[in-house]
Amino acid sequence: MNLNIFDFLQCPFCANSIMELFPIEQKKERTDIKQSGYVISGVIYCMKCFRWFPIREGILSMMPDTLRDIKEIEFLKKYHERLPEKILFHSKPFSIDQKISFHKLDDVERDKKQEIEVRDRESDLYEQLYPDNLLRAELEIYHKMCNFKPDDVVLDLGCGTGRVTKEFIDQCAHLVAVDFSFESLLYLQKRLTPEQLKKIHLVQVDICYLPFRTSIFDNVISTGVFCCIPSQDTRNLALDNVNRILKKNGIFIISVYNHSMLKKIRVFLGLSKSGLKEGYQEGHVHYYNHTPQELINWLDPHFQIIQLVGSDNRIPVIQKLSKNLNAAIDRIISKTPLALSFFSREMIAKTIKK
Repeated sequence: MNLNIFDFLQCPFCANSIMELFPIEQKKERTDIKQSGYVISGVIYCMKCFRWFPIREGILSMMPDTLRDIKEIEFLKKYHERLPEKILFHSKPFSIDQKISFHKLDDVERDKKQEIEVRDRESDLYEQLYPDNLLRAELEIYHKMCNFKPDDVVLDLGCGTGRVTKEFIDQCAHLVAVDFSFESLLYLQKRLTPEQLKKIHLVQVDICYLPFRTSIFDNVISTGVFCCIPSQDTRNLALDNVNRILKKNGIFIISVYNHSMLKKIRVFLGLSKSGLKEGYQEGHVHYYNHTPQELINWLDPHFQIIQLVGSDNRIPVIQKLSKNLNAAIDRIISKTPLALSFFSREMIAKTIKK
């Protein structure tokens, strides 16, 4: 964890920005300008609500109480000689001599925990399932939309294993990449160069509780995340969080599943279940398909859409024959009116904060 992450952080539960750091393992580098630090393991402590948040393998975790991991108790026990009593015995949501005691989970929380387990389990397989050559046309759309400036501070919301993240690390001053799958973040971290690690901040979060200060980011990008958030109320809460942390006139780029005619036809023919308006993918991962007008209406209170395109126009027969041919056809279809209405598996919207 880079120490300059403190320039952006606040407690996601009490909005306090005064956070105390207790490093356990740390390495430092000195440049001609300033001394910077990188924390491999340690704890961040909120001095207002008394919650503690672990740093494990260089990754800060600031998850909601109900989604915290039993491994955090093991972390306290492992480093009990290096941590103060206020964290070991008097902190929230649990301390070293307590068992994790959660309230009864509601349906939304259960769905989130289920997806975390799936994403953790598939972290080292994800890019085999979705290789760049299959989704090359989609990456080209992001490159055209994401014209970041060298001094921008960018948030990648739901970065996963970094399929899109790695495209933009070198284009901005700071890139904060967050996901609720710790294993996905760890997989991404291991693939970064030392120079990239200086510019990126990896944080495990629930996007409904973003641990960042108000109006701190110049750009936010979210690829395929909001369409997997269970319940409309929860999607609204996450969108409100994006609106809060984004600067006025900041850019928000979002992709969601498109409720296309091709999906509906495949459901009608019994070839797919993911074309329903809402349901569960394999592994009990929730999904929601937006229509273009529905997406426009949902974003409108906070964001003005300046570009909306269809992406991932995968035609089943061609997809099985040639990934390169499929990518070429994807590019062509995405430029036609048929993309959003008929073919596109996803929609990508570039918006500006009102």
